[in-house]
Amino acid sequence: MKISLFLLLFLLMPLYLNAKPLYACIVYKVQIPQRTITCQKNESITSPNTITIGSYNIHWFENKKGLKKDLTNLQHIDVWSLQEVLYENNALPPSDLIDILPTGTWFIATLPLNQEKSLIEGQAIVSKFPLSDVQSLPLQHTGLKKRAALIASIDGLHIINTDHEVQVFSLGFEDRLKQLLSLTQFTNTMKANTQVIILGDFNTAGDQRPHKYLSSSEEVESTYLFMQQNGFSWPQGIPGNEHTFESFWANNFLDHIFIKNLSIPQWNKYSNRVGSDHFPVYVEINRSLL
Repeated sequence: MKISLFLLLFLLMPLYLNAKPLYACIVYKVQIPQRTITCQKNESITSPNTITIGSYNIHWFENKKGLKKDLTNLQHIDVWSLQEVLYENNALPPSDLIDILPTGTWFIATLPLNQEKSLIEGQAIVSKFPLSDVQSLPLQHTGLKKRAALIASIDGLHIINTDHEVQVFSLGFEDRLKQLLSLTQFTNTMKANTQVIILGDFNTAGDQRPHKYLSSSEEVESTYLFMQQNGFSWPQGIPGNEHTFESFWANNFLDHIFIKNLSIPQWNKYSNRVGSDHFPVYVEINRSLL
């Protein structure tokens, strides 16, 4: 029996040494509808003159059918910055994410972050173009949940997906300002002409504590002022009463897009969304105008 066990281990050892589990990928290449998953390798890319980038908080896949409908109706979007993505343990990218993606080839960067019972909550960047320079940036935070930004590059355009603290009855703008500081401290280390887009759920919900009350619109104004002071601008045409989150208790402007060293794009919101309590927002970046 000992000899047989030794022989079995000897025969299996090459398979073990050559094994490359999927969760070791920096970027995943996924084919839909085949559902084939491989690691992105040396993919060639033709520099896109225009690229449409969107942000969507997908609310933990609670309405997968609705999310699939939304993404199908928004197939013109090239890159998605997704928040509140739930990951199965040891299964990346999550099968629920693969279920909602439209037909085509997608490159996926993943960031599992906070344990949620048997699952892990985090973020993802999903792109029709190969991704490079993928990294996570820890963000300063006050609450119990870890906060981080997921960063990827497409031909020199840096895309930063962020998701900030929200607890409006115990936290406020001064707490979310910590995340803004982490982001801008990072972008301020880049070369002066680096093209950057930061987008995601900034949770600009205000502060409901009586001694520190701040309305959501006041926090939005403070957030935009801070980003402007750090060299960022934002899309044109944002309605004065814009909201990107809708519930029975509040309609707030939580999801934002900031750009640096890029032509000023037009603000877009997909108002017919059915998959989440947030609305998808997106811009078309024309890099040839620079």
